[in-house]
Amino acid sequence: MKYGTTMIIVTHNDSIKYMSHKVIKVRDGKIEKEYKNENLMKVKDIEW
Repeated sequence: MKYGTTMIIVTHNDSIKYMSHKVIKVRDGKIEKEYKNENLMKVKDIEW
């Protein structure tokens, strides 16, 4: 990354995960799943 910036987004919208480099799924306050997204998509390519 050019600026070394971290952004944390909390959402219930599953489409956001397709644009994120790293995804952490939390359920009942505990990490349920954590993974690096190898297939990043651009906003224009995501079906909303």
